[in-house]
Amino acid sequence: MEELQFRMATEQDLDQNVAMLADDVLGSKLERYEQPLPDSYIEAYKAISADHNNELLVACVED
Repeated sequence: MEELQFRMATEQDLDQNVAMLADDVLGSKLERYEQPLPDSYIEAYKAISADHNNELLVACVED
């Protein structure tokens, strides 16, 4: 059985996260997925992760 693992998000996770959000019905109206990612996503990630009141996590399926 696959186990869900949580870990701290990294900047390398942005591409998959933005793609996933943009693929959603609501997210497709709010998010812009293109390569390379717009700088606004990287800037937002850095601002959020720099604030010690925030914690960015991703959930991963491990075999």
